[in-house]
Amino acid sequence: MGEQEFFVLLPGFHKYPPFSNFMTRSILVMLGLVLLPALVIAQIKPIGIIQGKIIENPDRTPVEYANVALIDTFTGKLINGAVTDSAGSFRLSDIPNGVYFLEYSPG
Repeated sequence: MGEQEFFVLLPGFHKYPPFSNFMTRSILVMLGLVLLPALVIAQIKPIGIIQGKIIENPDRTPVEYANVALIDTFTGKLINGAVTDSAGSFRLSDIPNGVYFLEYSPG
C-alpha cells in the first residue's frame, strides 16, 4: 500500500503555498525596522536631576553659598557639584543612574 497525502481544510482557511524566500526576507526586514528603534531607546542611559535646599536644623535658616558635592558611593569620585544660592537652594543636573551620597560644606 502506498502512502496517501490528504489535507483537512477548515472553514475560513485555504491551502496556500509556503512563503517564498523573498516574502520571508521582507517580513524579517520589516520586523527589524519596527524593533530597531525600541532597541536603540533601551540603550540610552537615563539622566536625572537632584535639587534641594540646605537649612540649619535649630532655626531652619537657609545655608547660603554652601558647596554641595555629589559623590559616587562605590568609587568615591566626585560626580557633580554646585553652590547654594542666597536661599540655600541648589540644583545638580545630568546625573546618571547610580548610588550616591550628598555632602556639603558651609560657604
